[in-house]
Amino acid sequence: MGKTKTNEYIFPIFLALLNDDNHDIRLALFKNLCALNEVIKIDSCIQTIFPSLMDIINNKSWRIRIQLVEIVEIMVKTLSSSLFIEKIFPLCISCLTDSVYAIREAGCKILASIYKTYKSDNFEKKILDKLNEMKVNSNYLIRNTIISLIKNLANEKKSHEFVEKKLLGYLYKLSKDKISNIRMNSGAALVVCIHIVNSNEVANEINSYIEDLKKDSDIDVVNAVSHK
Repeated sequence: MGKTKTNEYIFPIFLALLNDDNHDIRLALFKNLCALNEVIKIDSCIQTIFPSLMDIINNKSWRIRIQLVEIVEIMVKTLSSSLFIEKIFPLCISCLTDSVYAIREAGCKILASIYKTYKSDNFEKKILDKLNEMKVNSNYLIRNTIISLIKNLANEKKSHEFVEKKLLGYLYKLSKDKISNIRMNSGAALVVCIHIVNSNEVANEINSYIEDLKKDSDIDVVNAVSHK
């Protein structure tokens, strides 16, 4: 139909359906953003779309909130980097402290995935700001999510430098946590990280923390680091 008729006939219907009470309909609309973006640049209408995204992330049902992950994967392909960082990235970050484990884990995976596309000092700073907030959280589940995010980033080759230079300190601190489950998971993450670092000095430093964890009073912690 082309840009003119799409603007005149299709886009108004799209906007109207964004207010539909059925979240499956809204999700279906977002799934078609790539096709729409070929005719109408989504950047120009992000302000109109954004309220619907906010409704998803603030929904009481976690099964609705987790749809954001799928939508973000589409947004990566359609939005400019500046708009993505400004509008969508904060929504991804918010998943890290969600009350539901599945959403926190999904948030870790999507952040590691989109790092490949939006790798930048600004992107890293926003992640670090969030981790600094999370590391002092009294809820051990939130502190545990830091470890999950770092492990996901360590599994992405493009983020190895970020992990080595800026994230290992979080694992070192968490390896001394009072909760044995966090010590165990941080130890397992250190085992992953020792294989991706380029510096022998850093590898030796990681190994010193692993050796300390081998002397932990909790056998599960010891087992987590015994087969590096």
